[in-house]
Amino acid sequence: MPITATCTCGKSVRVKDELAGKRARCPGCGQVLTIPAIPDPVMAPRPEAITSQPTAPVSTPASTIDSPPADTARPPSRWSWRGITAVLALVIGLGLGVTAGLKLLWPDQFGPLVLFSPRPVDFPPEPTQPQRPPVRPIVLDPVDPLPKEKLSKPKRHNPAVLAPVELQADLLRTAVKQHMHSLVGNQTKVAILVDGGGQRKLEYMDLNKLPAGAKLAETIKPQRMIVVSAAFPYRQQLDLCRAAMQLSSLAELASDLNRPRFLPLQVRRRTLDGSAKVLEDWSELNPAPYRELMVAAVSNPEADDLKKVTFPAFAMDRPALARGAYPPLRLSTLNRAAQALADESRVKPACAVLAPALAKDDRQPDALPKSSAPGPILVPEQCLVRVLDVTVQPGLIYQYQVRVRLANPNFGKPDLVVDPAMAAVAELAGAWAPERPVSVPVSGETFVYGVELDNREFMERAKADPRLLGDKDATFVQVHRWLETAAVDPANANTSVPVGDWVTATMPVRRGEFIGRKEPVEVATWYPTLERFALAVPIPPAPANPLLKPVAPPRGLAIDFSTDDLLVDWHGGRIVHALRLDEKSIVDVREDANAELLILSADGKLRVRHSRADMREPSRVQRESERQSWLEVVRNQKP
Repeated sequence: MPITATCTCGKSVRVKDELAGKRARCPGCGQVLTIPAIPDPVMAPRPEAITSQPTAPVSTPASTIDSPPADTARPPSRWSWRGITAVLALVIGLGLGVTAGLKLLWPDQFGPLVLFSPRPVDFPPEPTQPQRPPVRPIVLDPVDPLPKEKLSKPKRHNPAVLAPVELQADLLRTAVKQHMHSLVGNQTKVAILVDGGGQRKLEYMDLNKLPAGAKLAETIKPQRMIVVSAAFPYRQQLDLCRAAMQLSSLAELASDLNRPRFLPLQVRRRTLDGSAKVLEDWSELNPAPYRELMVAAVSNPEADDLKKVTFPAFAMDRPALARGAYPPLRLSTLNRAAQALADESRVKPACAVLAPALAKDDRQPDALPKSSAPGPILVPEQCLVRVLDVTVQPGLIYQYQVRVRLANPNFGKPDLVVDPAMAAVAELAGAWAPERPVSVPVSGETFVYGVELDNREFMERAKADPRLLGDKDATFVQVHRWLETAAVDPANANTSVPVGDWVTATMPVRRGEFIGRKEPVEVATWYPTLERFALAVPIPPAPANPLLKPVAPPRGLAIDFSTDDLLVDWHGGRIVHALRLDEKSIVDVREDANAELLILSADGKLRVRHSRADMREPSRVQRESERQSWLEVVRNQKP
């Protein structure tokens, strides 16, 4: 049966009877104690022999005392060894059952004992059943109950700010439309179109004193620019803000009190040379030139399918192009989001679009009306991110990264956030995107190609320059140049007109000469009074003698195509061989072969141009084709 041992610390433990007489460690204080031995079983006396009063001595005859006692028969005992064994087994079984139950309920109080025989050794517990993890009760200190309003509003945290995805970058050399203005004294005046004598003319007036219905005059400005576009996960960003602010719905987030406020986009740029060497490390893009451009620029309308995903908080406005169009967006996620929003708007025309709000700016087109309980709203999955860089220069490589910023909704509210440090941050910024910067190379604006002339073109040029007929040192090149402005009167630089287009010219060049010279070229420019493009009319030079016949004006403006490239040598091209048929007759046989030109460029490198390859070069063919098509449109347009 189990043996109970009591330690000096007062803790009692029950162990099996097999451990009697051995030493063990107390689970309470760790002292070594000795397990007591099992006491011998004591036979209980008969009930008759037990009395509560003492008996008087009985006198016995001497004979009775001196003689040996008579053999008297004892009564049979009620306890047999079988009964004792059964009782002991029952008691041991009950003890083991009680011990197992107590061990399950309070494992810390009835843990395994460590026995020492002959020296203290760890005694592993007897495997009785699978071990279970101890279950300890959790004691909570009494605290004051929180108010109901604090229990219903958990603490906020700052939302994470996402980064734009799926970027594209496009380089444009073009001309943009601007309103004509002039600074007179300290006042800026704008030009309007007025009718006078059957012809339109320009008149400059104060911007604040324009008559009703006045038509602002427009001009063009040549412009290089890089347009960086991306898609921003707007719906996902709002979900993060709603969860961080512990709000139940986006409708609650759209209220004036909770509406997220975005800060202007951050754009940084790195400049490299043509060999990818860093010229200017990462620096924030200066927005001043863009703002200066947009002060007088005519705004370009957004495409109908992108209006509902284009917002001032993320997309810079674009100036209107004088001709042509901006490259289409190749952002598949944005295009799908715009189409889905357009479909949903047709089904729910009464729903307003939740536009991103700008911090410190109340101009929110297509935004929700200011109300604490807005009605049904539509939230686009993606919105357009667009950045314009109008300060790029030819021959360089530009890299860009964009970052979205959010005004911290928890700023100055330490009681509402889980960590008071969160309320000390005024703005939250996302990561710079893309991780690998987008690179845009800006090519040069003068190109030289070797070309071949057919017989008709050669004879037309030979009429203007008879030296070409017998000149074996001359070959032909074609020069392409981006032209910003051109002078109508070569003798007067103040007669320049804006062009903003590519011009091309084919000209002869000889060995040892620099490539390029002035050539008359047809140029289309903008006429504000006509409100359209027209071919620029050159001003003929005045004759030296007034009595002489005036000099005929050239067929185009004199454009300077001079370059720093030197023609070292060339071979092939138009070759004439003298073929003797007989003793008296000799004929010339012309061979049009591929012309190979060895050119020394301004950087000191020798380059070889092949006329046959240059004639098929895609960029040359495209520029020449677009130019001829545009001139044809200008010539044939109605006045």
